[in-house]
Amino acid sequence: MSDTAGLRSDAWLGGDDEVALNHRAARRPSLGPSLRPSLEAAGLRRSGGRSSGRPLIGIACTASDLNRCDRGLTTLALAVRRGVLAAGGLPLQFPVMSLSEDLMKPTAMLYRNLLAIEVEETIRSQPLDGIVALGNCDKTVPAYLMALASADIPGLVVTGGFRVPALFDGSPLGSGTALWRLYDSRRSGLLDEAAWARIASDPSAAATLARALQVYSDCEWTVEAIGSVTRAVAEEAGSQKRGQAPIRVAITGRSVGPPLFESLEILGRPEVLRRIRRALERLSEG
Repeated sequence: MSDTAGLRSDAWLGGDDEVALNHRAARRPSLGPSLRPSLEAAGLRRSGGRSSGRPLIGIACTASDLNRCDRGLTTLALAVRRGVLAAGGLPLQFPVMSLSEDLMKPTAMLYRNLLAIEVEETIRSQPLDGIVALGNCDKTVPAYLMALASADIPGLVVTGGFRVPALFDGSPLGSGTALWRLYDSRRSGLLDEAAWARIASDPSAAATLARALQVYSDCEWTVEAIGSVTRAVAEEAGSQKRGQAPIRVAITGRSVGPPLFESLEILGRPEVLRRIRRALERLSEG
């Protein structure tokens, strides 16, 4: 970000006429105290047509409670914000349409082009010098690529990674195809009512534990680090209570008990991983 000649945002924030003045003033009330001085340095003093040297970097984010694949993007957006600041830019996050295959009818595919248009036109209409687009799903990523290609400004697409597949009777439920096959078994009588109900209840806990197993294998083993990754896993699950509950039960055998993070540190990584694996085995056994 050292080459700041001809920043795109100068067209909004540079100049001395009443339009440029309005653009420079418009952002001030909406920002918190921590960002207000940064934006003033980046844009509010760009009178006379000269660039101040701080590019404005948009962060498009599809995080939504309606889309379980994208819930964790809120945490990722905070990390991107820190990175933009460290590189000398000013991060400006904005929400965009979240495409959820789990809930949208008849299919998220119908909205891919609409998302692409939304992102492209947001870029075109706002004083952004670059963009980091955060999203998941096989509809969101193509939409982002279409938008960035058309808008033609520096940009990155960053995904939150894959969703850990749930387990049912030892087999992963990794796609719609797996559910279609199970539904065929249900209609043919091979899958009884109790097993069909278990598909809807067990996978969320199994997915949370599988994700915990993944992050606990690599994180630093301190209370602070354990707490940080556990809260991130819980956010992906939808809430701290819902996300931490399966971990607590897997580790302690109880739904309530002593502080979770401290308990994990005291038990040690090998024992924690062993207990989570055992809980996953029990869930797959039904």
